[in-house]
Amino acid sequence: MSELGIGAALTRLPAAVTLTLLVALPSYFNLATDQIFEEEKSLLLRAGALVALPSLAVLWHGGMRSVLRHPIVMFAAGLLAALAAATAFALVPHDALMGAHLRRHGLVLWISLAIVFAALMDVMRAPAGRQLIVRAIVIGAAWPSLYLLLQRAGLDPWHWIAPSEGFKAGGTFGNHVMVGGYLAMVIPLTALEAWRSSRLWAVLLLLQVAALIASGSRGAMLALAAGTAAAGITLLWKYAPRRTSIAVVAGAVIVAGAVAAVPALRPRLIATQFDPAVGSARVRMLIWNNTAAIVAGSGARIFIGYGPESLASLFSSHYSPEIGYWEQTDAMPDRAHNETLDMLVWAGAAGMAMELGLFVTVLAGAWRVANPSVRAALTAAAVAHVVEIQFGIASAAGRLGFLAVTSVVLGLQLPSHEQRFGRTASWWLVAGAIVAAVSPWLSIIPSLADNPPASGGEAAFVAYLRHLSSAIPFVFGAFLIAALGLARSLGGAGSGTAWRAILLAAGIWAALAIGVAPSRADALTAAGRAYERQQRWAEATVAYRAAAAAQPRVAAYHSNAGRTAAEWAVRSEAPRRDVLLEEARQRFQRAVDLNPLDVEARRRLAAHPRILASLVQGAEREELLRRADRAYAEVSALAPTSPAVWVEWAWVDADRGHVDAAIRKVELALDLNRRHRPALALQALLAQR
Repeated sequence: MSELGIGAALTRLPAAVTLTLLVALPSYFNLATDQIFEEEKSLLLRAGALVALPSLAVLWHGGMRSVLRHPIVMFAAGLLAALAAATAFALVPHDALMGAHLRRHGLVLWISLAIVFAALMDVMRAPAGRQLIVRAIVIGAAWPSLYLLLQRAGLDPWHWIAPSEGFKAGGTFGNHVMVGGYLAMVIPLTALEAWRSSRLWAVLLLLQVAALIASGSRGAMLALAAGTAAAGITLLWKYAPRRTSIAVVAGAVIVAGAVAAVPALRPRLIATQFDPAVGSARVRMLIWNNTAAIVAGSGARIFIGYGPESLASLFSSHYSPEIGYWEQTDAMPDRAHNETLDMLVWAGAAGMAMELGLFVTVLAGAWRVANPSVRAALTAAAVAHVVEIQFGIASAAGRLGFLAVTSVVLGLQLPSHEQRFGRTASWWLVAGAIVAAVSPWLSIIPSLADNPPASGGEAAFVAYLRHLSSAIPFVFGAFLIAALGLARSLGGAGSGTAWRAILLAAGIWAALAIGVAPSRADALTAAGRAYERQQRWAEATVAYRAAAAAQPRVAAYHSNAGRTAAEWAVRSEAPRRDVLLEEARQRFQRAVDLNPLDVEARRRLAAHPRILASLVQGAEREELLRRADRAYAEVSALAPTSPAVWVEWAWVDADRGHVDAAIRKVELALDLNRRHRPALALQALLAQR
């Protein structure tokens, strides 16, 4: 490639990175890590944004600054500012900034989304650029749709989850709600491509519709229905007389309202699937009520919120035990399954107002598009996304896709620029999608030769564990190569090659630190999980230690290391046993220090004196059990409606010989959730005493 070609590629790199993310993010997941789906998508998005950022800065010339005055951009900037303010005063600062371990949707992710949104402004004004954005979204949904259907048919090429009765395929998202929500937004855009292009897009449209149905996501189906209705209204408004349009819309609203208000009018399928008294629909109602109670009691924080990713830390004090009854788990929800409620908790009324303003301005902009078919598709996609995230969980890919739709809407409202892109641009998009489709298998290539060292000590073992994730940087590099190829095909000015290359190197360095390094640390945790399942506590502890050393601000890593160290300790002899038990205590304490509202970490810390008590006798044992009793009293104040806390506390009473007190706590746990298995087991055991 000539110097001119390299310079042109580097000039277009920000837009190319974003387009590559659009085709890659929905398909990408990482089998080498512990949190293989959403967290990894978020890390890839962060890495891509950091690669794009340095070159993006030099593209921000005078003509682009005028875009800042557009209402869409102003609301987007206002939302980012509200989230930044909430992060500055966050309840759990690290989670608010970098994101919690489960999803990584902290402020850094929102900044990354802002970066890639700005990058799309380089191509959104050109008709060819807008078509390329839409095609990137459509191509990116092809493999997730096919993979979900293969999974549903029992033909999953990688058995990452054990088949079970009632399992709902989650495809490349790992969650049927997330993949369904994403497809609901993409389907109208695929219909647009099928309408104005070849039959290939019609095949993709059928594939996506089949995948959405196979996902079994009720919220996604409702969202697609809402989007379809919105598209119908836009076309009706264009081609039918105004009175006819108003009459049809009013009639549809009346019918929908009657079906919603009168149970007898609901079809049997809708009545059973959306019954708010049972199942997952009931769980959502409970979570919404609990989250609303958090908001109602937030005081002055109603204006600025508690910071991104804060709901899980707040939920324990408002937890409805009926959630555990229906879901058969003690896990606290980390999302409200309603974007408006989530944003109220995260960024307060200011953030909610900015996000709703963004939604309204995007929909208003889509409604003003001149071309009827484009207007219908963009309106339907935007409505489907907004509706779906009020019932589901917004994913990194979904947020990116919505911003891509937003960029198309914005580009259609600005003066058009004539730009021509190379014929190979679409093929580079396909290449990026292929890399994403095979990336899960590429990421585990080192683990296929599973040959841990027989000797050499802990350092050699950690080196072996790190080798298992050595393919991850190369997978990220493959996406960069696809983005560079796409950037070259987009064309552009080729000056300033040397300093643009320096900027690219700086972006890659930042991406390695912020995107790749956390992924490799999570691969260490995945190794720890594997050894833990085999009850190889020493190896699991070493793996978790290495993960905590690599990412010392992640509370879950310390908690994991403490848990397996305690298991290792009770199977060891003094003095190693005592050293491991002290390490476990320190790890639990570190997790609590990082997030004092983490109920699971506090439960483990409270259980530590009880473990020590099992190893001693006499007055020392009694004192340790008293310490455990006091610790559980504090945890119960933090999570008063958690059956798990009351059961564990009852075990302390049982160890102390206070059987009546233990029975009362177990009865309280069963009053909260009469199907709680640990409570039922302890009740049966106490009945024998």
